[in-house]
Amino acid sequence: MNVKGRTRAVRAHKLTSEERRDIWPTLVRTWPVYDSYQAKTDRELRVFRLTPRPQEAR
Repeated sequence: MNVKGRTRAVRAHKLTSEERRDIWPTLVRTWPVYDSYQAKTDRELRVFRLTPRPQEAR
């Protein structure tokens, strides 16, 4: 993952339907277009939680 020019190793976890439901209001406050995109499809949009992986020693 690259944020503000820094690359970080992350682990991705696909949220369950329940986890997705809980985080959805926060997600659409940050990215309102997700709500309108979701309304245009019958499928449930996949949402992932990214967590930093431990830095490897070099």
